[in-house]
Amino acid sequence: MEQLLAEISKYFNYDVLAEQVVLITQNALKAGIILLAFYILYRIIRSVLTRVIAKFELEKTVVNFLFLTLKYVLMIFAVVTALDQIGVNIASLIAGLGIAGLAIGFAAKDTLSNVVAGIFIFWDRPFYIGDLVEIEGEYGEVKDITLRTTRIVTPDGRMVSIPNQKIAENKIISYTMFPHLRLDMGVTIGVDEDIDNARKQLLKIVKGDDRFLQDKEPVVLVKELGDYYTALELRAWLDDTKTHVAVRGDLREKIFNAFNAAGIDMPFEKVEVLNYRQG
Repeated sequence: MEQLLAEISKYFNYDVLAEQVVLITQNALKAGIILLAFYILYRIIRSVLTRVIAKFELEKTVVNFLFLTLKYVLMIFAVVTALDQIGVNIASLIAGLGIAGLAIGFAAKDTLSNVVAGIFIFWDRPFYIGDLVEIEGEYGEVKDITLRTTRIVTPDGRMVSIPNQKIAENKIISYTMFPHLRLDMGVTIGVDEDIDNARKQLLKIVKGDDRFLQDKEPVVLVKELGDYYTALELRAWLDDTKTHVAVRGDLREKIFNAFNAAGIDMPFEKVEVLNYRQG
């Protein structure tokens, strides 16, 4: 019993406890100062890089990737340096985390897959910040690309975060990757209507409109000959690809008004019921 009390008093001795508290406080201060120093270093380097990059006018996606890389590299160095200063043996720690690291790796495999996919997105650059894209049925403007997700703002103001792994595995439709976008508008007219007259009305709408390229002639094609309609398609090249949603809606209204004014029938499917009387 006396031996047990002696052991307890050794660990709960006031002087020993005070010494341990002082040591832990010193180590915590050291770690805090190191982390603060690295944070200040990051802000300084970021500020200098921002000024340098502004002179070269680098694309925003590249700039984001550079800043993300800088942030995580300095963060890793800061943590390793702080642990080393407080007496943690990094090599032993890494060795000791062998099995635990595997478990964590399996648990975080989706996150790691997203990070790897994010690096490939930065490298391959299928789209840029500010582009209008459609991914997994979501259409909108690319607002941010991180190592884990890509964030898109839809026309109705929703922020959609798509995991980078999903982007790497799915089809990406970009509406602004190239300077100009062809707008295809389908419309139907009655089978008895004059196709040339309908074509004339459609071309009149887009010719002279500054929103469309005038050096690339718009065309009207016959797409389908149905039982009760003729399907036409107007094809015109937009000058500003980012306006395609608004222009499509405006063009649809102008076609409706122009056809009504010209007396061109735009049929809809209907069922005719005949009543026969006997006798």
